[in-house]
Parts: sequence; C-alpha cells; structure tokens
Amino acid sequence: MQKQLILTIIAFFLLLAGHSAHPVHADTPLPETDWYAVIWNRDTDTLHWVNNATELASIPRPNLPGEVGDVPGLDLRLHISPDGRYMIQYAPLENERQGIGFYDFQSGQWMQTHETQPGEFVVRAARNPFSLNSELVALGLAGGDGWRVIAFETATGNVVAQFDNNHPNIPADYLPANRAPSVAFFQLDEGLAQSRVHVRFIQLGGNPEPTPQPALVWTLEANSVAASELHPLLWDFDVLPTQGRVLYSLADNAQTSVNALMTGQAGEVVYQQAGGFANQPRWVANGQFVAFRLTQGAQVPMWYLGAVGLDDFTPFAPDYDELLGTVDGFVLVDYNAGEVKFANTLAFEAFTPTVGNVIYTTDTPAIEVVYITPMGAQFMLASLATSPEPPDAPVVVDIPENITPPQGNCSDAPLPRLTAGSAARVTPIGSPLNVRTAPAGDYIMEIAEGTVVNVIDGPVCADGYYWWNLQFQSENATVGGWSAEGTGGDYWLEPLTQAEVDFDALRPTPASPVVQVQPTATNPPRATSPGDGDCSNAPFGAELTVDGFATTTLDAGSTLAMRTNLDDTIPTHQIPNGHMLRVVTGPACNGGFRMWYVSTTLNGAEVTGWVADGLGNNRYLQPAS
Repeated sequence: MQKQLILTIIAFFLLLAGHSAHPVHADTPLPETDWYAVIWNRDTDTLHWVNNATELASIPRPNLPGEVGDVPGLDLRLHISPDGRYMIQYAPLENERQGIGFYDFQSGQWMQTHETQPGEFVVRAARNPFSLNSELVALGLAGGDGWRVIAFETATGNVVAQFDNNHPNIPADYLPANRAPSVAFFQLDEGLAQSRVHVRFIQLGGNPEPTPQPALVWTLEANSVAASELHPLLWDFDVLPTQGRVLYSLADNAQTSVNALMTGQAGEVVYQQAGGFANQPRWVANGQFVAFRLTQGAQVPMWYLGAVGLDDFTPFAPDYDELLGTVDGFVLVDYNAGEVKFANTLAFEAFTPTVGNVIYTTDTPAIEVVYITPMGAQFMLASLATSPEPPDAPVVVDIPENITPPQGNCSDAPLPRLTAGSAARVTPIGSPLNVRTAPAGDYIMEIAEGTVVNVIDGPVCADGYYWWNLQFQSENATVGGWSAEGTGGDYWLEPLTQAEVDFDALRPTPASPVVQVQPTATNPPRATSPGDGDCSNAPFGAELTVDGFATTTLDAGSTLAMRTNLDDTIPTHQIPNGHMLRVVTGPACNGGFRMWYVSTTLNGAEVTGWVADGLGNNRYLQPAS
C-alpha cells in the first residue's frame, strides 16, 4: 500500500511537469569582447556565437511562423543588426507569400512579422542592410511591374518610410527595365541627422558579364532620391562604416582593379592588374588592411591580403572560400572542411593553409557566417535567450502597398529637384538668395540672381524648407553655406544640365580653398587630459601650437578621426582632407599617438574633439595661418 502511494505521488508530479506551460531555460551570458561572429549551420539549422578564441553559445534558429524552408526563387535569409541584438529574417510561407520577421535574441521573442503582397518577393541585400547604430533597417521588394524599398524600425519591426518606382526624383531613363532594388548599405550622417540608403538595381537571374547596375541614394528624412556614387560596373564591394568608405572591385575588357571610394570624394586605386580578375574586396582590421580574391588564368582563386597604401599583397592557400574582416584581424572560412579560423597578423607564409587558430568546426560543412560585428559598432547583446520556442506569438500584418512617407514640416515645400554633386543656378525671381550657416541657421550673406553654384550636400528638411549646402565663387574665393530650394510652387534654385555648366569657373584653385562662411564662433571650452604618456608612434617633434591653426593633409579619399575622449574606441566625427582646425589645447600622448584637442566646423556646426597629428613619418596635420 505504501509503495503504491509513493508511485501515485510520483505519477502526479510527473503529470504536473508534463503540463507545464513553458519549459524553464537559463539564458546564456555572452562575455564582453571586441567582436562576435554568428555562424549558421544550415544542416542542423542552428546559430553559433564565436569570438577570436572559441564558440561561446548556440541556439536553434528561430523559425518564422508558417515558414516552409527554401523554395526555388525565394530565399530563406537572415541579417543581424550591428549591435548583435536583433535579427531580421525573411522566408517563404505556407500561404505562398514571404514573411519578414523581427526577432530579439535577448528576450527570445518575435516582435513583429510582416507578409509581402501577393506576387511580391524580398530582394536579397548586398551587405548588412542596417544603419550602423542598429536603429533602422531597409529591404527592397519587387513583383509584377513595380518595386519598392521599405525602411523599418529595428527594435519593433514598425514600418517607417518607403519609396518606389514612381518617386518623382528618380532621373528620367536612369533605371533599365526589369531591375530589382538590392539594399547596398546605410550611410548615417550624424552632423546632418540624416539617414541615407544606397540601393543598387540588379538584374535578376545573375549575369556573368559586367552589366551596368545603377544605384540610387534615398534620404529618409527628406524623402528625396538622387543618383548614388556607387560605380555602375562594380562587381562586389565592402563598406567601412566609420568613414563611409567603399571598397569595390571593377572589371573591364582590359584589366581588373580594386578601388577605395569615399562617398562624395574622389576614389583611389588600391590594386590593379591586367589579365586577372580581382573580386570580393574586404576591409580588414579597421581599414588598415585590404583583402580580395584573385583569379589568374587557369589558377584556382586565392585570397590576397596587404596593408593599405602598399602594393604588396600576400596570397593564402586556395583552401579558403571566404575572408571577412574584424576590428582586429580577419576570419577565414573553409566550407569544404567545415572550419572557421581567426588571425590578426600579416606575418604568414604565402600559399600556406596554416594561418590562424580554429574558432569553429563541424562535420556538416553547410555553414554560413551571417554576422561579424561591423567595424565602428559595439556588440550589445549581454545574454542569449536559449528557449527553443519564443514564449509569445508575433503580430502578423501585411505590408501595405502604399506607405505615406514622413513629410515632417516640409509637406508644403516643392519637391526637391537638385542632387548632391551637381550644379545649380539661382533663379531670376527679382531678389538674391540668402545663405545661412546651417539649415534654418544664421544669415551670413546673399547670392545674386543667375549665380551658378556647386551642390555639395542635402536636402535637409528644416523650418518648412528643403536646404542644400552650396559652394560658389565670391571675390576670388570659394565660399559656402546653406540655402533653401524654394517655397510653395516657387523654386529659388534650378538644376543645370551638364552642357550649361562652366566647370572651370566652379572649380576651386589651390590659392582659394573652400571656406564655409559663418559668424565668429565663441571660444570652445578647453579640454584637458593627461593621456597615458605613450607617443611612440607619433612623428618626431610637435609642430602645432595651442591657439594656432592646422590643416588636415591626408591621402586621397582618407579622413581624420575625431574622438570626444582620448580613450574612445569609436570616433564621433571624420574630418576631410584640406580642412581647417583650431588647436584648443594639447598635446597629450595616448596609445602611441600625439593627440590635440581641436575645434572645427562640419556641415555648418561647430564640433570639438581629439585628433592625432600623424603616424610614423606621416603627418596628418600641418600648421596653417
């Protein structure tokens, strides 16, 4: 009797356990490190978190509600936000649409899931489609006779804005027929508080020949669209987010090259060779190194790695299928062996497979590295929810066909007709055009009717107007500032065709540097910091003086990083070449560099921070009057 009672009690507790609503799973903490990589093992359908030493966590891939796996012509893809916390995933559904889901790795929940319109599909993004601060993400969709690009809020999945094939700013005959929008990358301008999405228009089905793939840049805040600086014949590219610097491979019938382009500035050739094909360029170690995959004749393709600015690239063994840059080195992937390695040195023997240490290995080689913490971002996922099923079902909604873009207080302004990088003319309306320090900023001067100007940046919506940053000639000097394009149905600036522009008259001369005209600024507060006393990598001798001025002297396409604090890992601003700075205080030796606290003007606003005056024999700053 006693034995039977004990068995009954055990069975009762087992019955209770079997009816538990949710199994209890402890979250996996993720130690702080410079970067993480996430590897998707497609055979086991699991996600694995690894760093420069080993694997630290794994979970089954969260499945979209109603997903059916891969369907011919419809990918099952996922992207992870730069901070590592959120995942956007799109997959075919049982109802023959595609689902787009937003998942929080820390809470283990789907926040929201959208469904495409019937006959519409998601176009695979060319690179990470998030903004560097992880706040926004954009995807291209196509189907039927149209296409659209939608921006979402990452942390909620809410739709923020959209532009489509009917946008009035798309240049006439700019896009070939039957093209689909593939989001290339986000470009975030902190100084202007603008988010720009670069979108390439690809030919579906693939094409082995270099077919022009034109690109547009969409400014979300102004809902404006203009031609992008991405080269239409690039094969592949990589972006250094902290500088907005694009590394791309270009091929024609004669030769192949790898080029670096700072958006809005001239590009530079990193590598060039006739008779070979260089592709898959990659930034490595915060932009200090460059890697690419080279095919020469009948040889097996091999990855090459070298320092930026030096024409000396070392080949790896042909074992490696993929190379991806990290903040401190690079990751090598051997798909056939199911192996992922990490290395952070150039000191390896050419053509050898014994490079780096193994950080992930598997017997099932169907693996894909779907995430590496981008250079300039910080990994923010403190712990990983290991519950195999999300506790709450997501909200499932259709993406509407038409989304009204945010107009802010510029809904009554005329649609922008200008584009950055083009020329314009002050419209003859009977009065000159005002120039200001910033959008809706302080008045500084006027431009006469009929004056031809260079359009440098914009538009920015402020105070009911669309504003453009202009450059023009005044008293033998090239000056600049911000002007409004118009109001109501009246335009105060009109675009010029290339045939109407006298480029020699617009081009600044060495004797007349560009001056962003502005009122006299107040003296910025002096910042003091002792640093760590290490100036071992700085040029010999300090040439700058406190309360003096300096000019940035950089390589073509480069910028000088400015940091709010000496020990900050991520710069707050990037100072372009030929830019004037005022030296506030310094120097402070820190991290091997001689640092100066400076003040300057970017995009019409005064900024301050720490900059280095050089590295080795290269001086980034020269004294100026």
